[in-house]
Amino acid sequence: MNGEPSARSMLKSVSVPQFDHAVLSARAMLHAGRERSIDARRFLDRDYAGIALGWSVRATEERTIELAFEETHSTYVEYSQLFLGHRRDRLRELRTALPFRLAAGWSLTPQAIYQENRSNVVLASFRRSQLLVELRREY
Repeated sequence: MNGEPSARSMLKSVSVPQFDHAVLSARAMLHAGRERSIDARRFLDRDYAGIALGWSVRATEERTIELAFEETHSTYVEYSQLFLGHRRDRLRELRTALPFRLAAGWSLTPQAIYQENRSNVVLASFRRSQLLVELRREY
């Protein structure tokens, strides 16, 4: 060895911060249902089914980031004379939140939400982005 440090000694001298970005909790949910109007507006009656997934991940020692994904498929019951078919939608939502504990029982949670609805009825298709802040008091 010609005076140069070996690969082993170089690895020992490199210090890498060891912070655990562990998943603190995870959830999965299947959902399905029927929506029926209580008056004569039957064109919004639908059957739907979907899945929701969520994670809470440690961002720093004091902070967590909440991440969620949801997808729902809907089939509308009424045949649309205007669009000559049964409406079908696929709604996807991505959500992230960063909760802050303000004091005992109080929290502030900024959230970013992205939604995309794809439909065979062009007027029902959309993309939506939202930023919101939730102030919560728990008793």
